[in-house]
Amino acid sequence: MRKNLRIWVGAGLLATCGLVFANAALAQGGGVTPGSSPKLTTGRDTSPLTAENALEAINPVEESDFKAFEAISVEKLPKKIQAGENFLKKYTESRHRARVLSELTVFYIQEGQTEKALTAGANAVQLNPKDVWTMGILSQSLARMASANTPDAAQKLDQAEKYGKEAVETVPTLVKPPELPEQDFTARNNGALAMAYSGLGLVSLQRGKFSEAIPDLQQAVQLDQKKDPTNFYLLGVANQNSSHFAEAAAAFSKCAEFAGNLQATCKSAADEAKKHAASQPAAPK
Repeated sequence: MRKNLRIWVGAGLLATCGLVFANAALAQGGGVTPGSSPKLTTGRDTSPLTAENALEAINPVEESDFKAFEAISVEKLPKKIQAGENFLKKYTESRHRARVLSELTVFYIQEGQTEKALTAGANAVQLNPKDVWTMGILSQSLARMASANTPDAAQKLDQAEKYGKEAVETVPTLVKPPELPEQDFTARNNGALAMAYSGLGLVSLQRGKFSEAIPDLQQAVQLDQKKDPTNFYLLGVANQNSSHFAEAAAAFSKCAEFAGNLQATCKSAADEAKKHAASQPAAPK
């Protein structure tokens, strides 16, 4: 009997792919490059200021501090994180809190501070229920953190599923801000959806629902502009364990095109899938 291909997930996968994920989170959609902060416009609260609250909402010192935080290069990540944390402590009611928290979510992941990332992300989404970008980050990150050896794995998978579904349901309801080009709006939404579908697909894999994982992971690889090799690897696992060997070989081969810790694993898995494809009938789709 053919054994299911072991899914390389949990802490090992997060450690291996954490930088890939974090860099993709910064670079997807909005054209963000190293040395700049992500422009978090999609999903923000665009309610116009009224005559009654306009003067109250704008604090010149607060605005100056926020701009100073934004101006710090991500190449100086510890300094930028500290500035963000200081801003949140100083301005407990700031209209910029959701944005700072969302940015810190990515920065904490880059620094390997995953628990801080999860807390910051949850707070960001609570403040801005339309922040699909952070929902996608949380869905993907939580799913990659869970493993059979994680005490709260079931809870993390439930949370990953929740955030992923919320992102997928919320994106179609978003209204493009007038100042944001249509191309950037679409690209950013697709980046958020790619992470959400990646999280949802991995949740299904973790639960042993391989066939159910395939459509979500297909969406992830199609929408992801930066092509995270982890998603191709996971799509290969889903297809291999659903007896779709040719599709598994194609996904693993694509994963193997990317240099990194997954490359050798994907090359080996692609060879195995090709052997199965040649010797065994594929399962019906």
